Amino acid sequence: MVSGKSKEVEAYLKLFSSSEQALLEELRQIIHSVGKFEECISYKMPAFRYKEGIAAGFLLYRHHIGFYPFSGVTLRNFKEDIKSYKSTPGALQLSREKKLPRGLIKKIVRARMKEIDQKSTGKTAKSVSGRGRSAKS
Repeated sequence: MVSGKSKEVEAYLKLFSSSEQALLEELRQIIHSVGKFEECISYKMPAFRYKEGIAAGFLLYRHHIGFYPFSGVTLRNFKEDIKSYKSTPGALQLSREKKLPRGLIKKIVRARMKEIDQKSTGKTAKSVSGRGRSAKS
């Protein structure tokens, strides 16, 4: 998979002030440092496609950055790590005023990539298994 920046994500970033662009660009670079992603827009936000899934996305809000692993499961595995942040099962609120938690973001993105890999492997196993045909067929 080719790692690259998309014109759509560039257009999203240009909607903001230079200081806001710098913050979002930093987050973008943190995500790209974890693996090779294809940038896209998903649910009207910059997103990072990995294989058949989206590994992460973000939106800038008035008081925070919404960081989305595009899974209702991923953040559950980081309860201790994210207890000082506002969160929902599918989103983490990052402060616009504090330094981005690089290590945490990378861990979450890696975990999401692993989920996508496992899901992908499961699909492959099903297609190879004969699609529900019995051994007597």
